[in-house]
Amino acid sequence: MKKDEFVFRLKQLAPSREDYHRLNFSDDSITELIKRFECNPLNNDLFNSIKNDEILELLNTYDCSKVEIGLLNLNKTVLEFPNYYLIGKIDSDIIALNKITLEIETLDHEGRNHLLWSCAASSKRFLNSILTAAEFFSRRIKDPGLANNKVFTNEYVLNCTDKAGGKKYIDFYKMLLGNFD
Repeated sequence: MKKDEFVFRLKQLAPSREDYHRLNFSDDSITELIKRFECNPLNNDLFNSIKNDEILELLNTYDCSKVEIGLLNLNKTVLEFPNYYLIGKIDSDIIALNKITLEIETLDHEGRNHLLWSCAASSKRFLNSILTAAEFFSRRIKDPGLANNKVFTNEYVLNCTDKAGGKKYIDFYKMLLGNFD
């Protein structure tokens, strides 16, 4: 998935103000919740030389720091380390682009050399799979009856896993979508 398509489709997934009102959220809270589906253009030349990786281009072109998909947050800026680019967080752990394999991985915040989960085979696959996860959370807000529907959750886990590149990534999406069976 290309960065601009991700930004456009993510914004379209945002639940409406009415959806949030039905769940008794305040107007101020609703404004902040809707921003979790928005990436705003920015002027950043930090990684301008990297044009062949979609997640780095996304974070170089847009401020996605308010994006929240479950426990997953994207960074405002990319941080470079010897073996990876730090692109976001999941709870307190690190979402990183591995410089060697080009996979997206979750690394332990205490021991950055400790791999917790493999997330996706590539940046494009990662964007596609987390967009699907965003759809999952959006649908649960629009239809609160889906919150405890295990079949619904499992279908999305499998769909995200497929889009990420296969079964190797299933544990990450089980954790992200809260499928603990």
